[in-house]
This record gives sequence, structure tokens and C-alpha cells, in this order.
Amino acid sequence: MIYISSSCVRATNIEDAVKALVDEGFTNIELSGGTRYDEKALDKLIQLKKDYAINFLLHNYFPTPGNSFVLNLASLDPEISKYSLDHVKKAIDWSEALNANKYAFHAGFLINIPLHQIGKKIDKGQLFDLQAAVEQFENNLSSIATYNNNRIQLYIENNVLSHANYESFDRVDPFFFTSSKNVN
Repeated sequence: MIYISSSCVRATNIEDAVKALVDEGFTNIELSGGTRYDEKALDKLIQLKKDYAINFLLHNYFPTPGNSFVLNLASLDPEISKYSLDHVKKAIDWSEALNANKYAFHAGFLINIPLHQIGKKIDKGQLFDLQAAVEQFENNLSSIATYNNNRIQLYIENNVLSHANYESFDRVDPFFFTSSKNVN
């Protein structure tokens, strides 16, 4: 089944994004970031699902959190790690509430990306210790798997390394899952 991303629509709230896609004939919709926080979003999405027979999947930074941050399950910053872990757990719960049997999130990275630089060239900063970040990522994945308890299928998506970021980090890849090489 092919899904279209809600981020393909320029809308400030998820309800308007979904309605715009339904108006174009789409009923398989991947809910992604790009809209503002709405405390009633889940109830609205459940109603839209009923009204229009929509199949939803959630992706990475959805549901939009009340306090913006960059999701990074490998972060060595305890606050960002906790926000990331809590976000993924909430996405699992929302997936279950929306009868979405899958949820995908991106692998971690060796830096805390400033929110205003996400999707752009990232200023070079101090990289986390690789082994400590891998361990943090593995610990968070273990916690997520335990929390999920096989309720839905979980997928870890690759990150994308742009040439600009590769050069910015002196030809070091600060992102997990950008190639088929194993991290040792």
C-alpha cells in the first residue's frame, strides 16, 4: 500500500492537511511533522478516519509535540534523550489508537541538531563519543521494544547525509544509518 505524507501539504494544523489530501482522493496518509501542536489532534484524527475511511501511519516527528525539539534517540543529553523516548512511546500509543499497525522513526545521530538547522546545513559542533551514542541508541531501542510489546511493527529509517553536511563535519558522518557499513 502506498501512502502520501501529510507534510506534502502546507497547512498549520494536521486536520487541514488531512482534509486537503482527502479532497485530492488520498485515503492512505502518513502523518508527519510540519504542523503545530494541537492537544485535540488525536480525537480529530480518529473522527477523520471514521468519516473518510482513512488508513493512517505515523512517521518520526508526529504527533507534533507541545515543545519543539529534534528527535534523537542517540543523544547523550538526558533531556533530549527523554523527550525522544517519550515521543516515540506516544507515537506508538497514537498508532494503536488509529489502528495503524506500523510506525517508523529515524536512527539517531552523534550531535544535537539545533531546531532551526534541521533539514539544512548543520554547523559543525562537538560530536558525541561514538560508542556512548550507540549504547544510548541501543538502550532507547530496548526501552521502546519493551514498551511496544509487539503492539505494532516498528521501523528504524535511515538518515540522509548531504554533501554540505559531510563537508561541514570534515568528511565525518555524524548520522546513523546512512550507509550499509556496520558501526563497530
